[in-house]
Amino acid sequence: MSEQEVVDGRKQTVEMDSAYHLVTVYKPSAASRDTAKEFTFDAVYPPVASQSQIYEEAAYPIVENVLEGYNGTIFAYGQTGTGKTHTMVGPSGGKKSDTVSFREHLSIFLRASMRAADRIF
Repeated sequence: MSEQEVVDGRKQTVEMDSAYHLVTVYKPSAASRDTAKEFTFDAVYPPVASQSQIYEEAAYPIVENVLEGYNGTIFAYGQTGTGKTHTMVGPSGGKKSDTVSFREHLSIFLRASMRAADRIF
């Protein structure tokens, strides 16, 4: 939650369980948590997850398969303001160490070049 949401006394309405790939959404006005809805995903990351962690665990296997000749898609979908752009390109004004590094991008091109060279020779 943002600092302003905490100051305003807002309640957290979403919980993530990375171990079980589960997101639980609570209705903020409900008196009990019995009205919760649960959703299961291939992977779930908490708000403190780094961009590098998400790349290594979610994107890297897809990139590797694409370099082997398979089709692959990385798709960010969600409501406005939920962090899609932040996850894909990093925070504006954030620490460089939090973003996917140039080295990781360069490694994709190096591996692709080596695989292309192997096929030619």
